[in-house]
Amino acid sequence: MRFIPRSLHAAADYLVGLLVIALPFLFGWDDAATSAFVVAGLAALAYSAVTDYELGLWKRLPFRVHLGLDVLFVIFMFGAPTLLALPSASQWAPYLVGAAGLFLVFTTRLEPNSPAQAARH
Repeated sequence: MRFIPRSLHAAADYLVGLLVIALPFLFGWDDAATSAFVVAGLAALAYSAVTDYELGLWKRLPFRVHLGLDVLFVIFMFGAPTLLALPSASQWAPYLVGAAGLFLVFTTRLEPNSPAQAARH
């Protein structure tokens, strides 16, 4: 059942991108983890900025493709604690971000929020 408005998903995308960039600094992760998370966060911000949805800045990327990229982002979040050997005390953070991302992928409405936006599609 898809009940999350796309505008809420869009806002969450930008917040999550910034959060992912901040995580290694909040937890003091090593350089490899810091680099990986900064790149992942910047990538999420970039593909959000070009997505054709309510808060997209350049509206070139179809929303369904955006959701596919979100799935890849979630896979990274779930794999990162092991692949990057994150300290066990902070491994929960990427898992939580990944779980939230997966929730949004499967619960966000696929159609625009307003009739005017829907007419554009």
